[in-house]
Amino acid sequence: MKRTLTKTADGSYTLYVPELDEHYHSIHGALQEANHVFIQNGLAMLSNKKSIRVLEMGLGTALNAYLTYEWSKKNNIEVWYCGVEAYPVDGEVITTCLTEIGVDKQDVLSFFSSLSYGETKTLEYFTLEPIHTFWADLSMEDSFDIIFYDAFGPRAQEEMWTMGGVPFVNRALSVTADATLDAVCWASCNACNVVVPTHDVTFRVDMNNVTDAFTTPEVNGTFNGWCGGCAPMSDVDGDGIWELTITLEEGNYEYKFAY
Repeated sequence: MKRTLTKTADGSYTLYVPELDEHYHSIHGALQEANHVFIQNGLAMLSNKKSIRVLEMGLGTALNAYLTYEWSKKNNIEVWYCGVEAYPVDGEVITTCLTEIGVDKQDVLSFFSSLSYGETKTLEYFTLEPIHTFWADLSMEDSFDIIFYDAFGPRAQEEMWTMGGVPFVNRALSVTADATLDAVCWASCNACNVVVPTHDVTFRVDMNNVTDAFTTPEVNGTFNGWCGGCAPMSDVDGDGIWELTITLEEGNYEYKFAY
């Protein structure tokens, strides 16, 4: 797979895949995105645990793994990190990406750039197990506390965003008394023939006070995998207020505007 280094808006690097016309991270900030999605709204939710097991789909440039290492060290929490990668990234590229975000300790750079897939290695509180395989071919007996599902957006990898994309993930249940569970359809969390209500949501952002040059604002969120570039907004009447209407299932979402 051909990949090229691309610098994102916050100064950190990502990789661009011409074949898919996709970036590994948001072009508006790879480091910012990784911290927001996987650390602040992922690991931080588990800070009451003494140890955490992480499964990542897409080890890539090791950015998420490195940030997890720093988080584990800061919080004195042991983390076992299983990173799955179908197309391993060259060690020199990983070193370039980590160096650009300020990593200057040689032992840390070597730890993440000199990976031997299938072999486990440990640095302080952080244990890394890189696995070279396709996600669909992965068979796991272990249990994990959190999954970093870092696939490309559904435009490029639609199959990764269907229920069958994570075939080995089990349901969770906390039992404190006798209970009879509702019947659900196979490969679903809902009863059969139940249609989840949807609603048209119009996102609006006023750009009149923005002094920096920009082209097209966009909205990224949990509803589109923080895709970056897949949800451009428009300003039809030229009043400086950009809009985009998206049909969403009922539920809770996080989002942000970018340009």
